[in-house]
Amino acid sequence: MKKIGIFYSFRSHKTKQQVKKMVKHLGEKNVEQVDVDEATHKDFEKFDNYIFAVPTWFDGELPNYWDEFLPTIDEDSLKGKIFALFGGGDQKGYPENFVDGLGIMADFIEKEEEK
Repeated sequence: MKKIGIFYSFRSHKTKQQVKKMVKHLGEKNVEQVDVDEATHKDFEKFDNYIFAVPTWFDGELPNYWDEFLPTIDEDSLKGKIFALFGGGDQKGYPENFVDGLGIMADFIEKEEEK
């Protein structure tokens, strides 16, 4: 089995804590952590299974690094791939757009797979 690619921003401290737990559970030999701030299409193509850490910024937006990375992924790259998404949020402080980033990412993956 190919390694699982965990894509997240290495600058996000809370996300990094969650990823550490996933790596421990899945086993270090089974995963590769990819800094989405610097990821390329070549990094994406190495995997068949993905975990994307998707926080929500501002008024329910994806962080800039995801906005810059997603256009490098074409619809053919998603076929036959398996995705898991997670992201933190502040439900009390931002109830109007709590974890909207996850919905945006799920929509992107579903739309690309349908093409």
